[in-house]
Amino acid sequence: MVPFFIDWMESEHPAKMAPRGGRLHAIEAFSPQAQKLRDRYQILGIDVPVLEAQASGLSVTLASAKGSTILQMFDPVPQGYVI
Repeated sequence: MVPFFIDWMESEHPAKMAPRGGRLHAIEAFSPQAQKLRDRYQILGIDVPVLEAQASGLSVTLASAKGSTILQMFDPVPQGYVI
């Protein structure tokens, strides 16, 4: 549940050359040990709300001209779905 970072080095960041379609509006994290995750995020300087939940996960809201779209992690992975 701790994010990682990519060093694009000399390459142009994909966000600079990707077609414009929307923007990141919100991120929320969910965890059965929410306070522990909040503490880790605080140490890393990550400003993401962490809510208490039975299963760990992330929810991302994207905003565009067509409205909002929410992307969520799911567990268990549905049968036949390949990651």
